[in-house]
Amino acid sequence: MSSGVIELLFLPAAVIGLPVWIALSVVEARQVDQIRARMQSLQQLFASQTPRDARLQAQWAKLQQRLARMEEKLLHTRWDKTFDVNQFDEELHQLEDQVHAVLAQDQTLRRLYEQRLARLALLVQNLGEEGQALYQRAQKMDLGYDQVWGQVVHEYRQLLGQKRRAARRPRTAASLQDDLSGLDAAAQEQLWRALGLAPAGARNQADLEEDARQAKLRDLRQQIEALTPLLTAQELTELRSIQDPDALQQAVQAAWQRWHQLLHRYRRIQTQYQGLSRTEAALAQMARAYHQGDYRRLEHLVQAFEAQEQDPTFQREYLTEKYLQHYLPGYRIQWQNQGFWVEGDGAQAVVWSDGQRLYVNAHTETPAFCRRMETMAEESGGVWIGRDTGQGQTRHQTH
Repeated sequence: MSSGVIELLFLPAAVIGLPVWIALSVVEARQVDQIRARMQSLQQLFASQTPRDARLQAQWAKLQQRLARMEEKLLHTRWDKTFDVNQFDEELHQLEDQVHAVLAQDQTLRRLYEQRLARLALLVQNLGEEGQALYQRAQKMDLGYDQVWGQVVHEYRQLLGQKRRAARRPRTAASLQDDLSGLDAAAQEQLWRALGLAPAGARNQADLEEDARQAKLRDLRQQIEALTPLLTAQELTELRSIQDPDALQQAVQAAWQRWHQLLHRYRRIQTQYQGLSRTEAALAQMARAYHQGDYRRLEHLVQAFEAQEQDPTFQREYLTEKYLQHYLPGYRIQWQNQGFWVEGDGAQAVVWSDGQRLYVNAHTETPAFCRRMETMAEESGGVWIGRDTGQGQTRHQTH
């Protein structure tokens, strides 16, 4: 061949997934490096954050232990022939999601704790030392949980009843129940019905249930505020209009699930396409939206990228760059219009394409490399032509 340029013709065949020509050790090494960086971020998170509530602390400790086991497993990947890096990556994603879920729940419970403790401080102002003792005990309790808060409210009402009896205040339904506690159940019920009142025990239970209902609604509405960056104005309006706690809980859980799915899709794209010049700009846009908290834009960018992934041209370009990146480490891959070129030493093009054909500079590259390009063309939907095209050797001479 006189000119030393070999041509490969690309055919419009869809390519899904990576072929076997990429050495697993190289690909796995890159993935493992990314995994180590993510695990280090988790270590820093565990070192800097501790949930306030005892139940979440137990979950937090289990997640830390799980990370430690994964780190131990990662240390032995070099000798473990059964190690599946993709499965390990998925397990790490699940761990990350669980860690962030615990932190989100901790923030919600912290807010509830502070609100309820402030409310209790007002309630016990006129209850003397007993009220202060109740307040001090409550400071050490997990008030974010409705069951615990219900117990505190019950203790407060008992203390309030004792103070009323001691002060001989005008009789209310609650104080009357206390004073008539010596009557049997039938006599008490008859007296309450004569007064046109419900038994105090039932009233207190109803109050506790209403407190629990309102507390649940407040918790869910706070979660809605946390979800605000992800939801549209219409979605927020619909959520805020729901008054039934159970229905609202289902809607909020669905919104959180959508958020976790978006995170999973975003991380999958970042992991798979990191380090590729073809997708560098798109990944930077997604990362910027994520770090700025603009999750609606992130969702839009992720959807657009996923749609682009289905394009055969994108698949071919992705596969091509992965192959060239593997066999041409350190070389610069530049994209322009529908084609690309790979520049080697002395600004001389090693491989270039116009989007339809792939050209290999046979003057500067070895026969073994040309055969690799032949394999790459076939794997990425092309056919080996193997003829001299008469084109020049450098990038500038191909246009």
